[in-house]
Amino acid sequence: MNKKNILIVSIFALAMLGLGFFLSVPENERHAISAQEAVNDYLIDKNQQISLHETSIARTLSLPETNANNDLSDDQEITSEEQGEELPAHNLADYFRFLQTELAQGASPSERTESIREHLLSILPSDKAGELIDLYEKFTNFEQDAVTKAKEWRMPESADETLELIGAMQQYQQEYFGIDMANRLFGAEMKVMEYNARRAIIINDLYSTGSDKEQLLDRLGKDMWGEEAYQALNNTKDPYDILDEKLLIYRNELASVDPETRQQEINKLREIYLPQGW
Repeated sequence: MNKKNILIVSIFALAMLGLGFFLSVPENERHAISAQEAVNDYLIDKNQQISLHETSIARTLSLPETNANNDLSDDQEITSEEQGEELPAHNLADYFRFLQTELAQGASPSERTESIREHLLSILPSDKAGELIDLYEKFTNFEQDAVTKAKEWRMPESADETLELIGAMQQYQQEYFGIDMANRLFGAEMKVMEYNARRAIIINDLYSTGSDKEQLLDRLGKDMWGEEAYQALNNTKDPYDILDEKLLIYRNELASVDPETRQQEINKLREIYLPQGW
């Protein structure tokens, strides 16, 4: 299967994966979901079982280790007893894609699957490898079916519509694999999509004050990642990214004053968030 089809199930929401992504909307357009509503009714992982370290965010930022325990229960873990290798708890789809794109060998799908089978048997006990191979084959069938299913979905034009798409994707995944296995396969990547969509809703709200947005963003981050991980995430941000975010958060206030006052307020933000000499 080529890389385009490997990623088709999440192609409509991939733009939300970038941590620096903020959705731009016309000034006269109000979100169907308000900033306050963005911190309610989470779709993915309401109990913080999926840690920040399991997500794509951790691959792009230098985050310190935490003491959070996000392992599967003993009957769910699939590990290599010989090498001590533990497979992802909530991001197994990404691991399967890695096998498909980096380790699979052969010209035909059956040859490539067989090469993956041999690899798994080399790192896992035979019973665990067999379970994972069966799941991998179901996953490849899911990807093929998802190509057709995705034609029913349309590219979202707002963060609100992205949340709706994430909900539809989650439902489809759960119907196909069951709730627990869908969470293990896709939970981490889906959580990042939801987190960034909800951040965009808060930041772009046209009717909330900057201070209210700050509080809601903090609540969202702590709700989804936990206080320690959220603080670590904030500590890794580039100062220019922080400044850009503040300008978006306070854009309602900045737009309501005259140009001279606006520039003064921007300069104050630069003094606060940019190190001296930047």
